[in-house]
Amino acid sequence: MKSWKDNVHFILVEPKEAGNIGASARAIKNMGFKNLCLVNPPAVIANEATWFAHGADDRLILRRP
Repeated sequence: MKSWKDNVHFILVEPKEAGNIGASARAIKNMGFKNLCLVNPPAVIANEATWFAHGADDRLILRRP
């Protein structure tokens, strides 16, 4: 059975700092949510995002259109 949290999406529009992306991923996972969407993200997300995401790397999997 799906949780209501599966229907909630967090959207970052044109994020500039890789650390903000990672920190958002970590916070989202800590609260039990799954969906992080990036609109017009940088072409390459720096390692800093992984450092800040610590333990929430699975939220950083990017799907490009």
